[in-house]
Amino acid sequence: MPCIQLSTNQILSSDKQTILKKNFGKAIEIIPGKSEKWLMCMFQSACDMWFQGEQKYVVFLEVSLYGEPEGKDIDQLTKQLTQIVSQELDIELENIYVKYSMTPYWGWNGKNLGR
Repeated sequence: MPCIQLSTNQILSSDKQTILKKNFGKAIEIIPGKSEKWLMCMFQSACDMWFQGEQKYVVFLEVSLYGEPEGKDIDQLTKQLTQIVSQELDIELENIYVKYSMTPYWGWNGKNLGR
């Protein structure tokens, strides 16, 4: 179960969130075994965010993944996610950051996967 959390100081409409969710669902398939079927998306908009000492438009993505994908797949996912965000929110690539967290444990339905 992957999870993508997007935080930004822009205001995201419900329609914009739906577009992002749909595009993130396609992008997550870059990682073998991952799909939109299990993707959770979380959006935080209108956050107080500073970057380089200024309050310019910025996006911080946090991607949580069960397992340990290959580096080449993570590189491709970063490229795809930042392009989606840049296009949809009109934010420069240099103002988009992505943080990954991989875990060998992921709880769901009262138990941990992979055990």
